[in-house]
Amino acid sequence: MKEMKASMDVIRKTAGEMIDQLTEKLEIILEEKQKTELHEKYGILVDALEAAGYRYDYRESEPGHIVLAPDGTHEIAGYLQFESWGDIKDWLEDTIAEGTDVSERVDRAMYPFKYDYTLEEEMFRGNGDRYAIYHVDEDTPGKQH
Repeated sequence: MKEMKASMDVIRKTAGEMIDQLTEKLEIILEEKQKTELHEKYGILVDALEAAGYRYDYRESEPGHIVLAPDGTHEIAGYLQFESWGDIKDWLEDTIAEGTDVSERVDRAMYPFKYDYTLEEEMFRGNGDRYAIYHVDEDTPGKQH
């Protein structure tokens, strides 16, 4: 009887581990599917949100209540809440108009056709006040190093 009980315990433990692994894989697949669907439907706005330092919160969002979580990279800010994607587009347009440090990134994400070069190409070319870390102007003391 002890052997049968021990055997059943092993079976339960193994089955539990298998269910946990399958659940994790299913959650990953579902999240990837949601991301793909969201990007197909609102691609440019999703890119602009990421440029502004936010991401769509799949767990907290529902129809009529969209929650955006800060990515913690571009700005230290709180969660944003909107009723519709139209409201999000208006907020992104306002962000561009305000001229903040993320305005150009958002503008480039929403209207890439307005720019001849990517932000990285602009930095490499040294146009304006954009310089890449590896960019050193000719005839400067830094060129010697």
